[in-house]
Amino acid sequence: MKYVIWGMGQNGLELYSIIPHEDVCAIIDKSKDNSFLKIMNLPIITFDEYLERREDLPEHLVVVSTFKFSEMEKLLIDNGITNYSILKKSRVGILAYASLFDGSYSDHLKLEKGKAYSLARIGFYQDLLYYTLISDGFMVDWIDDEQAQSDVFFEDRINELYYGGFNARIATLKDALKDRPVFVIGCGPSLTASDLDKLYDHGYASISVNDIFYMFPQTKWRPDYYLASDRRQLTKNVEDQEAIEAVRPLKKIYSDNYTPLMLKEDDTSDTFFFRQIQDFEKMGFSLDCSKGVYCSNTIIYAALQFAVYMGAKTIYLLGCDNGIASGRKLYCYEDKQLNENIDDWEKFAIEAYSDMEIGYRIARRETEKIGVKIYNATRGGYLEVFDRVNFDSLI
Repeated sequence: MKYVIWGMGQNGLELYSIIPHEDVCAIIDKSKDNSFLKIMNLPIITFDEYLERREDLPEHLVVVSTFKFSEMEKLLIDNGITNYSILKKSRVGILAYASLFDGSYSDHLKLEKGKAYSLARIGFYQDLLYYTLISDGFMVDWIDDEQAQSDVFFEDRINELYYGGFNARIATLKDALKDRPVFVIGCGPSLTASDLDKLYDHGYASISVNDIFYMFPQTKWRPDYYLASDRRQLTKNVEDQEAIEAVRPLKKIYSDNYTPLMLKEDDTSDTFFFRQIQDFEKMGFSLDCSKGVYCSNTIIYAALQFAVYMGAKTIYLLGCDNGIASGRKLYCYEDKQLNENIDDWEKFAIEAYSDMEIGYRIARRETEKIGVKIYNATRGGYLEVFDRVNFDSLI
């Protein structure tokens, strides 16, 4: 089986990391000048170029790896392309995909030769599993009703098989902050060290994210829990010495976006891994983080789900500006690399804010159903989804 990967963001890179490279015949990506993609020595083409050249490529499956796949799927259908699969519809983790290439899937799924299996066509994992089963001599048929498939193929079953140990550790966080007011702290430009000092002095529970450790030299405050999700941040946390030292003593909650990190950590560490559900078409709000956590183009959305899972009834947002401050400042700390590429970062941020707001509205709707209240204690900013409170009046 040969593959054309459409999109080389987080998921595309993860997928490329476990597919035998000789089986990837092209990459569809709008960033044709991306130096990282160029060093892969693979054809980097636009979708229009793919349409022109696809007959010259080996027989292949197009794998759409982008978060927002509906537009790409429509383009494929409109152009009569049926040999495609959507990674987003069934993201069960890179460990599950890897097992299909190294042959360990059969033992994990406890499959029996001679027994017939049925499989619903709902995403790339199912497509890949189907072709693998057929090539390995198993009997398997496609069915239309995904709910009627054998439970050996249910996504919850796959989730448990490949995430069981990680899920069990996440489950230990249930009600860890029960009935305590919790501050969820972003890295927006309005956040100050003096505000963090006040949280420290009054002993408030807090969850923070990403590069918040750049504020540590200015304050004694440290978050009770630290979250990171995107591949760039996770890579930094294991490769950059300053980041390594800063996060080492923290209770860390990481997504499954960087598999080498998952394989490195052991059960006795202060690191927890969660299954990230990246479905922007059907965004949810998880009340059981041990089964998965939804994303919304901001790690704050995951932090809110964890705050609820840990038992918080009142949550305050701080440093969640959801916009760019005067002077084109994006964060509460100085970032030389960001400053050098401010135009690109600003464009990305503006595009992401709409997805963030969608997530915030879902968070408000779902938490109000269970009696949890979220307030925005950020100084200024542009986030108006939640009722505002004055931070100074809380302390």
